[in-house]
Amino acid sequence: MFVYLLIAPEIDYVLYVLSAFCLMLFTAVRLVEHLISQREEIIDLTADSNSDIVLQNAATQQQFTVVIPAYLPAEKDIILDTLNYFLSLQLPIQIFLAYNTPHDLPLEKTLHSLPINAFKVPKSHSKAENINYILPHIKTKYVAIFDADHVPLKDNFIRALYWLKNGYDIVQGTCLPLTNSFLGQFLSIEFNQMYNINHLARPRLWGFALFGGSNGYFKTETLKTLGFDSSMLTEDIDFSIRALLSHVKFQFDRRIISYEKAPHNIQELWKQRSRWAQGWLQVCCKYTPHILWADSDKMSYRKRIGMLLLLPIREWGQLICIQTLPLALALSIQGHDWNWGNIWLFTFIILLALLMIEPLWVSFVKSPKSSTCTWFFIYAFLSPFYLLFLRLVLFHAYLKEIRGDRYFQITIKSTVEA
Repeated sequence: MFVYLLIAPEIDYVLYVLSAFCLMLFTAVRLVEHLISQREEIIDLTADSNSDIVLQNAATQQQFTVVIPAYLPAEKDIILDTLNYFLSLQLPIQIFLAYNTPHDLPLEKTLHSLPINAFKVPKSHSKAENINYILPHIKTKYVAIFDADHVPLKDNFIRALYWLKNGYDIVQGTCLPLTNSFLGQFLSIEFNQMYNINHLARPRLWGFALFGGSNGYFKTETLKTLGFDSSMLTEDIDFSIRALLSHVKFQFDRRIISYEKAPHNIQELWKQRSRWAQGWLQVCCKYTPHILWADSDKMSYRKRIGMLLLLPIREWGQLICIQTLPLALALSIQGHDWNWGNIWLFTFIILLALLMIEPLWVSFVKSPKSSTCTWFFIYAFLSPFYLLFLRLVLFHAYLKEIRGDRYFQITIKSTVEA
């Protein structure tokens, strides 16, 4: 705000109009996403003519390999529970554990004694390297990828198989934190918005979906062809954009649900979101030119607009939008107008109100085992402060990228059981 006070009011006015316009643009897009997501599209597998074949194949044939990448020093306390959960599903699936560790652990003997395929990946420093290492060993037609703290629903594989056998190459499901801690309750609302609003509306609005790092289902051929880029901090988003540029067909199914553990504390949440923010910035810088200059016959304008909104417009818009309040205050000081009804503060108040109302919309489309309605009100009240937290994380991530600090920080998840 003090910087803006040093600038001429005419320039402040232009900057304010720009920041308010960006904020209103994103608000309008999110409003459309909310409206679209309220329209329920229930796919009844039993109504499809091929459903009997799909269900029979799912029940009797080993068509899926479940890949679980893990970094054992951070996930040694939860990996056995995760593996035992998958084994308890009693599904005809192969389980591949791809892990790396800087030093030997007693736990490794136990892992290799389980009825799974455990691979200790040499010289690996990332999830991407772990997955890439075992891709040549996969012989099944389909692959499912889960993080080491995920517990998917049993019928996920049947639903994913339905889509994979009906023309899609990749299927993304919903990922939700377990609501067994304060952070779990709080983040459950954010993830409900992320998946049951944003992910759900994106294919309907722009004609494409994304792989979100876990609870993803792939044709093995597609996964082997693209692989993962270990130099990217968000290898899942990098993979998704490369897949979209290669005309791979995505589907999102909100009923394919997997529950995960929330970050252990605020410090771990900061590390996670900082990595995400820096990773999105890397993807934005890497692929924006490809999106802008892609041939029109290879990428529709609808998809191009959606991808530009997802990457550069969203990326830089996050920095511009947060300037609305300091600009409003600076203009009020310069004009000696402390009436909260003036145009500058009035616009900010309206947009702030829309931000706080947004979680209440999400409550209408929340998934099972999500936070209670009371928590949605708590989230709505705290959302301005959480937005500020995320913007601080964003600035930190940008500074790390400028410094060239691309160290992959592992997020420690809670070990509390559901």
